[in-house]
Amino acid sequence: MRIEENLTVGSAWAIFNSKLSEHYSAIEIHSLGNIIFEHFFNLDPAQRILQRNHLIAQGFGAKLEEIIEQLKLHVPVQYITGVAHFCNLQFEVDKRVLIPRPELKSLILA
Repeated sequence: MRIEENLTVGSAWAIFNSKLSEHYSAIEIHSLGNIIFEHFFNLDPAQRILQRNHLIAQGFGAKLEEIIEQLKLHVPVQYITGVAHFCNLQFEVDKRVLIPRPELKSLILA
């Protein structure tokens, strides 16, 4: 089912949650949603709530659908956004790069 283009922020969030509910826990969906909506759509959690009745930009529905399909395949969110954070640094990543794990920080700082 294609996501329509004339969406409000709130309806896009609801679609994101419902389409991933069989693949992730509610907490995981919330965390993934915060990352995705902030990275791709410049909506931090507060803006997402305050602007829930605002229409979203053209092309958002298609992009959201593409992201949801990748998440259903359990593609790491860092590969989807192209960014990984590690030791207060931001790294560009893609499928050729291993995503730094938080546990590695203790080895580096030791």
